[in-house]
Amino acid sequence: MKAFSLLIVFGAFLAGAFVSVLDPREVNWPWLVLALLIGGIGLWLSRKVHKEEAHAGHKLSGNIDLLSKSLDNILARLELINKNKEELPTYEARFEIDRLFREELNTFADARESMIHVFGMQNYADVMSGVMGERYVKTPNLDALAKRGMRFDRAYASNPICVPARNSIFSGHYPFETGLQSNAKKSLPAKCRRPS
Repeated sequence: MKAFSLLIVFGAFLAGAFVSVLDPREVNWPWLVLALLIGGIGLWLSRKVHKEEAHAGHKLSGNIDLLSKSLDNILARLELINKNKEELPTYEARFEIDRLFREELNTFADARESMIHVFGMQNYADVMSGVMGERYVKTPNLDALAKRGMRFDRAYASNPICVPARNSIFSGHYPFETGLQSNAKKSLPAKCRRPS
């Protein structure tokens, strides 16, 4: 079905291109709109099939296993690099990292969509229907998770920007102490770094 929907999109693109170049002075709008409409239907079908595949229970559990295995392998290889860091020439490190991590990072990237469906990434509390009182969005899985786990009704972020807020969580320092006030790449002050 996915291949069929992509074939529809490709055919609609070719038909639209063909219709638009038939007459150099005038575009045949009814045929072009029809081609665009068919392409839109093909895109909708493709997204629908993709979503159904991502939500399939067997795929979710398989991807969670893949994520777990790839994270375990990444950690093991990080420990290996850390143990052999004195023997690894600085300029060769990037090639070694690429060689060791490429397969695991690709596996992780392929399976990461399941993380969103299982863990509900980047949700805020108001979206949870039964727990927080949202009337229109029904979230039974998030509600069950909130009932079984710990709920923070008054949690505050140290910064509205992603990297400074997460850095505060990891380092235990406010963003004004670390100097990280944006998502720009910047090294931490010595007092905020983990001792080596």
